[in-house]
Amino acid sequence: MEQKIKLFGERNTGTRAMIQMLQGAEGVTLNSGGASDTMGNVEWAKLSAGINLYYRREYRKIYVDALRDNVAHETNPIAAWKHASPRWSADFADQRVSVLFALRNPYSWALSMARKPYHMKAERTGDFGAFISRPWLTERRDNCGIVLGSVLGLWNQKLSAYLDFADHAARHDLPIQFLRFEDFIQDPAAQMTEVLRGFDLPEAQLQPIEQSTKSNGKPLDQLQEFYADEGWKHRLTAPWVESINAQIDPALMERFGYSRLDPQDFPVQLEQDNQRAFSMEMLNLGRKITLQQAQHA
Repeated sequence: MEQKIKLFGERNTGTRAMIQMLQGAEGVTLNSGGASDTMGNVEWAKLSAGINLYYRREYRKIYVDALRDNVAHETNPIAAWKHASPRWSADFADQRVSVLFALRNPYSWALSMARKPYHMKAERTGDFGAFISRPWLTERRDNCGIVLGSVLGLWNQKLSAYLDFADHAARHDLPIQFLRFEDFIQDPAAQMTEVLRGFDLPEAQLQPIEQSTKSNGKPLDQLQEFYADEGWKHRLTAPWVESINAQIDPALMERFGYSRLDPQDFPVQLEQDNQRAFSMEMLNLGRKITLQQAQHA
């Protein structure tokens, strides 16, 4: 018997790798954010053609995202976007769709979002302090506030929604699991096997993950060493830790086993070379330079 599974997780929480593993697992039917019929109708085609005709670059992307947003927002909760704040529906219980929630340490997640700010409606910045302080405009399909105080509002609202959803699921005896990115990255196969065991699929065969599923991804062993040593901490300063502490819900951190960092354990500012490298990553300059070098090689 096929086990239906729906995955929810914020950006940069390993959802792409988890989906890849689940798609290759025997006995698993993955409920993804399928395209609505609206995406193939005449009105959609006309709007899409108009956007491509009149807009270029970032403005075209804004309109294309908005068009996709309209469709994704109106889908059944079971077919919601993987990054959405989940909405409970009796359909989950009626169709016996088990749910897996992916999450990540808020400090590590904020640093990753600064480097890969998916769906950000703003210019890139090389200032991490500004990035975690300025308002964040969400996607409609995020299913949360339209404008949040900062990107960290995504972490708070999504994890809070996960817990609310889990409460509904418990009342319907529907299996729910939480998988932390830090645990997943150390042994993807073992962690996902444990998840499937909780969904009554102890013998499911999984597709192995050998490296990051992102473009220019690092080998798995390098990622494992980096996160085991919490290498991301070398990109934090005392003022940035204070800012994150002031914005992240401590109850959510405690609930999912994350400890608040002490600003006194961090420097007032990064060393010059470290700061320059981080700013380049935030501005996406390192990749652009690499691409330019490859084109002229």
